[in-house]
Amino acid sequence: MISIVSIIYKNLTEIEKTCVSVDRQDARLLEHIIVAAGFSTEDKILLSNNWKSSNRIFIFDQDKSLYNAMNIGLIAAKGDSILFLNGGDTLKDHNSVSMIFNKQKFSCMAFSTLQRYGNSVYLRPPCKYRKRELVSCSHQGFVAPLDRDPSLRIRYNENSYISADQEWIRENVKRYGVDLHDEVLSEFQLGGLSNRPSLKALQLHLKSSDYLSVIKLFPKIILYFLLRPERYYRWLARFNRYKFLAG
Repeated sequence: MISIVSIIYKNLTEIEKTCVSVDRQDARLLEHIIVAAGFSTEDKILLSNNWKSSNRIFIFDQDKSLYNAMNIGLIAAKGDSILFLNGGDTLKDHNSVSMIFNKQKFSCMAFSTLQRYGNSVYLRPPCKYRKRELVSCSHQGFVAPLDRDPSLRIRYNENSYISADQEWIRENVKRYGVDLHDEVLSEFQLGGLSNRPSLKALQLHLKSSDYLSVIKLFPKIILYFLLRPERYYRWLARFNRYKFLAG
């Protein structure tokens, strides 16, 4: 069984898109854990009633931060593997989970993903390497094995304010290895905190004492404001050698 964990804060529309995507899967050996915060009592009732399912679990208002919420979902998961698909992210097709099962071994799996901004669509490959070392994967395309004992599972570093997802991915790859697959697993929208250069992101890197990321981020912030978002993401896709599909 695979555990799909979704983290959401306040936005009903985004989590509903993700629920639709999960519920249309033809593979039934999955659970969907939603760790949610910031909702009114009425919205909690609406969300629970509209998306009630035997394989869906809601955890409301227990987290202290994004990465704490991801750890809550990770520890609650009962599956053999885990995929983080946050609010607004969607699985590519109705057979996406079946594709995972067909390729699954006791190792991590990294798939291609589609990134969207406005009318522009980019194909992101499974992983990016530098000098044979994995430097980035899209967490929406990354499936990791789960140890049966929750205390032995690799957790997110809650003291890392912005880059804990890549740290978590690299630690899992060190432990389990990784198989790369060109097939597209999921789609997500660009513009979130982790992929939008901003003063807020700069502050979080400084708070984490991640000075190398600060140096790298500063020129991106300038480009983001000079080019405007759509042209910036087009430049970034070209820089990273992502395939431009539409727009």
